[in-house]
Amino acid sequence: MNPMPSKIGTSVAHWFTRGVMGGFLLMAAVNAVSYFFRTGGFGTLLGYEPMPTEAIGFPMEIWNETKTYRGFIVDYRAMLINVGVALLPGILFGIIGVWFRNGFNQHILEFEQKEAKSKPPSLQFSTKTLLIITTVVAFAVAALSTWRESRITLAAIYLLSPAVLIGLAMLPESIRWYWRALLLIIVAKATIGIGIASGLSLGIPFEKVMFGIFVCWVPQSVFAAFLITVWLIVQTVWNPAPTSD
Repeated sequence: MNPMPSKIGTSVAHWFTRGVMGGFLLMAAVNAVSYFFRTGGFGTLLGYEPMPTEAIGFPMEIWNETKTYRGFIVDYRAMLINVGVALLPGILFGIIGVWFRNGFNQHILEFEQKEAKSKPPSLQFSTKTLLIITTVVAFAVAALSTWRESRITLAAIYLLSPAVLIGLAMLPESIRWYWRALLLIIVAKATIGIGIASGLSLGIPFEKVMFGIFVCWVPQSVFAAFLITVWLIVQTVWNPAPTSD
């Protein structure tokens, strides 16, 4: 098959590698979710009374707050086993990526064509972006000033921020992804900063807040990406791209 005119890699190797990386991301999300099952609660991340045990890892436990592993705080042997397990869905996803690569390549081509037709940066767009960012920051500062010692604020950051960021990513198609990514970075950094400040005001250590963001944001983001990928596969199956020799 002749390579498609794309700036994004579209070869068999590219799609297989993406599938393998997708498997690792999926297992990272599952490992993050395992925290809630191994720990048995969410309260510790919000500054409530610590649980008897905090641990994480799937299928093998790789960290436990009450244990050390041959002098290390992380069980590297168990981590290697978990990485090996991640290869199983990764290889499967790689095969799926290669199998449906023609349809995926078509989606990439359509995306690049839309990007090429999207509006270039302009004074009007910059002003709109500035207004959006200013509004977001204003609400963030107000929330921090009013509820900075509220666990509701921290819980909202843990549980709702990924949905907000995904919503921002779905801005009108006329806006280039460069500007969407820039807005996402600004909002994400502001949100994390508010979360850290809220946690410190509640007596929650910095590293605990960052750990809470990891175990809450990663699963939501990865599972959302997984559902989007499944939808693309469904579209590819129902509307297969023409093959060429």
